[in-house]
Amino acid sequence: MNTLNANVQSENEKSKKEDNDFLKPGDKVAHSNKQIMDSPELEKVAETVLEKESLDLGPATIGYHLIYPNHSKYKAGRVKKTTKEEKHETGVDYWLQFSGETWDMLDHETRERAVYHLLLQINPVYSAKKQEWKMKTRKPDFRGFYDIDERYGNGFFKTIQSVNSSLYDLSPTKEQKVSI
Repeated sequence: MNTLNANVQSENEKSKKEDNDFLKPGDKVAHSNKQIMDSPELEKVAETVLEKESLDLGPATIGYHLIYPNHSKYKAGRVKKTTKEEKHETGVDYWLQFSGETWDMLDHETRERAVYHLLLQINPVYSAKKQEWKMKTRKPDFRGFYDIDERYGNGFFKTIQSVNSSLYDLSPTKEQKVSI
């Protein structure tokens, strides 16, 4: 009887392993609890900044996402160049993404400064030799920070740090690590 129970148990374990190897109809696949949403509001702010600051991004197309609850506790926003596959599927050259909870807590002026900072990272370059555009990104260099700081001050950055700090209960030393 012991052998029979062991065989039945062994068959049940095999059956469970086989069942777990495949998805069944109706199964949900989730690898994170993040939700990515297209954001017409973020796009509108970006269009305003592009016009106000006279930024020329050539033929670059940008998709705008809010990520809920956040992109990261320490990174409020980012610009990401799309892969060839993403470009083919969406027609978008860059994703401008911002943490949703942080975005919701910011005033309009701070949103504009943060989006301006992110837009400065988009760097489409025209190659006359190849007669084509190459979509690149640039690191937020000193010149970009200096331009924003000189014209508007750096209050927007401190505001983002304090918002993330209060949202995610960050210590003062961790608050200093918050960036865009």
